[in-house]
Amino acid sequence: MLIPPILVIERTLKDAGIPIDGVSVGSPADRSTWRAFYQAAATAAQKTQGDGLLLTLDPQDPTVVAAIKADLATGTTNRDELIAITQALYAAIPNPLLTLAQVRAQFLANLKARL
Repeated sequence: MLIPPILVIERTLKDAGIPIDGVSVGSPADRSTWRAFYQAAATAAQKTQGDGLLLTLDPQDPTVVAAIKADLATGTTNRDELIAITQALYAAIPNPLLTLAQVRAQFLANLKARL
């Protein structure tokens, strides 16, 4: 799976402790189009460090790419949990007299069925 450079850039800056709201990449081949949008709390030193990282970082750094892939895998697991919660809550709608324990048991049954 090819990870888009914009995700690697954002992750690298955040991992460096630089407060950003996001990044943009006009053209992946032209670093002069890469921008970081710093939060108001970012110091001048952090902005300088961030600008330096934009010029030097490897957009396919294997360590950062592996961390992003791990995050994406966790997101899939979280999606399964959200689906199971939704199914359990939906099951409670026709019968609002279900106890919390019954809704919780239904959630766990739905989650186990998805895994």
